[in-house]
Order: sequence, then C-alpha cells, then structure tokens
Amino acid sequence: MTDHPSPEQPTSQNIASKTRSSRPRRLLYIGLLIVILSAAGIGYFFWRHQGKNPLLADLQTTPNFPLYYPTLPTEFTYKKGSGSLRSGVVFFAIEKGDETTLISEQAAPTTSPPKLDDLKGFTKLAIPAGNAVIGANANQPVAIILSNTTLITINGQANTPSDVVSSIAKNMSSL
Repeated sequence: MTDHPSPEQPTSQNIASKTRSSRPRRLLYIGLLIVILSAAGIGYFFWRHQGKNPLLADLQTTPNFPLYYPTLPTEFTYKKGSGSLRSGVVFFAIEKGDETTLISEQAAPTTSPPKLDDLKGFTKLAIPAGNAVIGANANQPVAIILSNTTLITINGQANTPSDVVSSIAKNMSSL
C-alpha cells in the first residue's frame, strides 16, 4: 500500500483549501441577502405608505419638508388627483359631497416666521402638530398651523362649518 490518501479521504490541505474558497462565496451570499432584504424593506415601506395615503401616491416628487395629513372627519375622502407640488408648495383637497376643503403645505420660513397671534379675527387652537389659529377669510373658515418644519393652511368653503376645519387641523399628523 502507498502512503497517498485516497481522493475520498479528506486531508488537512484539502479542508483548508475548501474553507478558503468557500469563504468569499459565503460572504457574497450574505451581502446579496442583505441587499435583497433592504430593497424589500424599502419597497414595503413605500407600498404601505402609498396604500394608506393617497396624497403620497399623487405626488410625483417628494417635497424637501415633512408632510402632514389629517385623520379625515366622517364622510370626508381625499379628492383623487388633487395632490400636487408646485413652486415648493404641496396642494391637495378633501371632500364630502359638494363640500371641498383645500389644504396647502410649504416649508416653514426660517427667517421671520409668521406671528399667528397677530392675525386679527383669529383665535388660538390647541393642536399636537404645532402652533395654530382658526378664523375666517372672506366668510370661509381658515386654520393656519405652524410646526417646526411646515406651514399648513386649511381653507374651507363658505358652507363648511368652522368646527370641521378645526377638527381637520387638530387631526393633522406628520407622514
């Protein structure tokens, strides 16, 4: 008999070479798995938020400030196709039958933010999103919210009760 091991018997040299050659392959598989899971997680996040929020589905580009969206009052729905971003301002509408409420959002001014308390005919409104006031402009209820990052205006129609506009303002939350 010879001292040569048969090809079926592992030697320390065979084991070491197999370990070295399988290590890069294993790292490649792990890296690929991380990329796939990350892509799936990001895709799920956007799918979930677009499914819940029609405004995000309408916008072609994302603004450079946080968006807010209300928990809609009973019987109100998002007006499909109303969401748009023009000149740095996001516009969208919610409706209940013939009653439409328009909402606009823009980045809060950093150099001289508006002093909501100085608006004549407006009263303070306690809301979680930030400082807010409610009043009327041309006999239409208006709420103005100033968060740390976003300036939001909610405009009802003449036939919209101010408590509806107030409810919308109180239920605005960051997306």
